[in-house]
Amino acid sequence: MVPQELLDDIRDRLPISQIVGERVALKKSGRNFKGLCPFHQEKTPSFMVSDEKQIYHCFGCGEGGNVFNFLMKLEGMTFVEAMQSLAQRAGVKLPAFSKTDAGAADSDANRRKNWGYRLNALAHQFFCETLANPQKGKTARDYLQKRGIPLDFAKQQGLGAAPEAWEDFVDFLASRKAPLTLAQELGLIKKREGKEGFFDFFRHRLMFPIFSHTGKIVGFSGRTLDTQDKTQAKYLNSSDSFLYSKSRGVFGIHWAKEAIRKKDAVILVEGNLDALSLVQFGIENVVAPLGTALTEDQVRFLMRFTRQFWIAFDGDAAGRNAAFRSLSVFLSLHLQPRVLVLPTGEDPDSFIRKNGEAGWRQLEAAAPTLFEFFVASVSKSESQDSAGKIRCWEKIAPILRQVTDPVEYGILKKVVSEKMGLEEKWLDQVSKKGLAKSGSSPHVNKGAAGGSKEEYLLIASLLFEPAFRERFKSEKELILNDSSLQTLLEKIRKDDSGKPWRLSALPQDCPPAFQAWLREMALGAEENEPGHWFKVGEDCLKKLEGRKLHNRLILLNKDIKAAEGSGNEKQLLELLSEKKRAMEALK
Repeated sequence: MVPQELLDDIRDRLPISQIVGERVALKKSGRNFKGLCPFHQEKTPSFMVSDEKQIYHCFGCGEGGNVFNFLMKLEGMTFVEAMQSLAQRAGVKLPAFSKTDAGAADSDANRRKNWGYRLNALAHQFFCETLANPQKGKTARDYLQKRGIPLDFAKQQGLGAAPEAWEDFVDFLASRKAPLTLAQELGLIKKREGKEGFFDFFRHRLMFPIFSHTGKIVGFSGRTLDTQDKTQAKYLNSSDSFLYSKSRGVFGIHWAKEAIRKKDAVILVEGNLDALSLVQFGIENVVAPLGTALTEDQVRFLMRFTRQFWIAFDGDAAGRNAAFRSLSVFLSLHLQPRVLVLPTGEDPDSFIRKNGEAGWRQLEAAAPTLFEFFVASVSKSESQDSAGKIRCWEKIAPILRQVTDPVEYGILKKVVSEKMGLEEKWLDQVSKKGLAKSGSSPHVNKGAAGGSKEEYLLIASLLFEPAFRERFKSEKELILNDSSLQTLLEKIRKDDSGKPWRLSALPQDCPPAFQAWLREMALGAEENEPGHWFKVGEDCLKKLEGRKLHNRLILLNKDIKAAEGSGNEKQLLELLSEKKRAMEALK
C-alpha cells in the first residue's frame, strides 16, 4: 500500500487551490475559493475549492475529490502519474514501491506505456526520415507542395511519410531490436495470416503524428498518396490500443490547448489538413476528430479547456449532416456550439487560402448556434404550409426532447417557434402527445441511488466528530443497508486517531453519491455549533434502531401468523412476548 502519511505530506505541502487555480480561474469566497466548473458548462460559479479540507466540489454537476482526483480527471493521468507529478513539485521523495504496493498495477501499466511511447517515437523518427529521403519521400513532398504546405512548416508540425514497401518499417524496428509484438498491439505493424512475420500497417501515406495533450505520441493518422487506387481509405488511423482511443483522441490538441485556453474557444474541423491550414494562417485553437463522428468523450475531453465550441465542417450536404449529428452530443452536455457556415463546395482549407484570416473572422462574427442553423436548415427543406411545418417539427422534436434543463428547453423552444412561425402553445400540445406515446419525459434529472439519509448522517457524524466515534464503539451490531457504507463503517470503527477524517483521504470505493454529499456538507454549510455532529449522530442511531425494530416487527407478525396456523401455542406465546417488547422499545 502507498503510505497514507506520504499522500498526506504531499497534500499538505501543496494547497489544492494552487494546483486547481493554475487550470481554473478562482476567486476567494469566504474561507474557500469559487470558480466556473471545468467539468461542465455553467455561467454562474458553483465550483468550490477548500485548502482547509483539501478538496474540491462542484454543486452543479457533483464532481469532486482531492488534488489527485483532480489531475486524474482533468489531465487524464493515472494515480501514480498524479502522485509523481505532485511529489516532484512538493519536493517529496517517493520510495521505490514494490509490486505488492497499491501502485503495482499502475507501475506495470506505466512501464508498458513507456515502452509504447518509445516505439511510437521510433515510428515517428522513421516517418520523418522517409519524408526527407530524396526518393522515398518525393511523392509526399510533392503532395504537400500541391496543397500549399511548405516543407519547413510540415517538418515543424512533425509530419512524415510511410514508404510504399511492405516491410521497410518492420525491418527498421528489427534492426533496433524493438519488440515487434508490442508494435503490433499499437497498430504499427500487422501479423501475416498463415505464416510467420509481420508487414507494415501504414504504406504510401502522408503521416500525421497524433499527440496527447501532454505532448506524447499516442498514434498516427495516414492520408493516402495513391490517388489512382479508389479502394484505399482516404485516411487510415491507428487502431485502439493501451495508448490511443479514437473515441477520445483529437488531432492537434498538443499545439492547440494553450490557444484554446487563451481564446476560451475551440474550432472543430473534419480533416487533419484543414487543421494545419488554419494554423498556417494564424488560427491556432483548432483540432480535428480524426475521421470519426464526433463523440461525447471527445467533447468532454475538450471541455477541460473551454466551453465554447465552433464547428467548421465542409460546406456540402455531408458536412452539414455531420454537424447535425453532433448536435445531440452537445445538447446532452448542456453546450450550445456555433457553426461557421462555409459556402457550398468549400472546406476550411480552401476557404482560408482564398479569404485569409480576415475572411475567417467574418465567418466567426456571423456564426449562428448549431441548433439555430439546424432549425433553419430543416425549415428550408420543407414547404411552408401546415403539412410542411408539421414535418419540420417531427424532425426537430426528437432533438429538442434531449434537453433536460427546463430553462434551456424553454429558450430553444422559443427559437423553434420564431424560426417556424408557430405558437409555443401548439408546440407544447404536440410535445405532450408525442411524449405520451414514447413514454419519455423531458427536464427530469434522476437522483443517484445510495444509503438512507440516516446512514449518510451517521457516517458523517463519525467522520466529523471524534467524540461520537468513541461513543459509537459500544454499538457492535449495527448493520447498514448500503454495503459500501458498511465497509466504510468498519474502517471507521478501527480508527483510534481521535481526529476528524480527511475527506481528501476517503477510500476510492466509497459511494460517489455519498462522497459528493459529504463535500457539499463540508463546503456549503454554515459553521456548526460545538457538539452539532454528536447530536446528529445520536439522533441517527435512534432512528436506525427504530428501523431495525420496525423490520423485526414485520418478521414477527409473519412468524405469529404461521404459529397460529400450525397450532404451536408455546411458540406463539414466545413470539407475542417478543413483539410486545419490540413495540415498547419502538415507542
